[in-house]
Amino acid sequence: MTRWRLTYDPKRGDRINVENAGAVDEFILMSKNSKNCVIHLEKMAPNQWWASVGDAYIWIQDSKSGPVVHITRGEYGAARGTTSFTDAKLGTVFVEHGGKR
Repeated sequence: MTRWRLTYDPKRGDRINVENAGAVDEFILMSKNSKNCVIHLEKMAPNQWWASVGDAYIWIQDSKSGPVVHITRGEYGAARGTTSFTDAKLGTVFVEHGGKR
């Protein structure tokens, strides 16, 4: 069973709470400060999800051996922020700042 919860709490006043109310097909969080979509998660096919988080595109393919993840940064312009890759045995392998290693 897939479990999920969505909570909306503007200024900790009125509250909307939804739990396990069917399948999630798409979730979009817009920024109040701009017209940009901050987080966009969408089910593309069974066991396949696409997400954008800021300037990062993330493809997730779920399989019996675990999720396979592909990440692309800076699709619409320069990557902003830090990207790092950590290996369980090697520790942090590389860190990028704004697209520069």
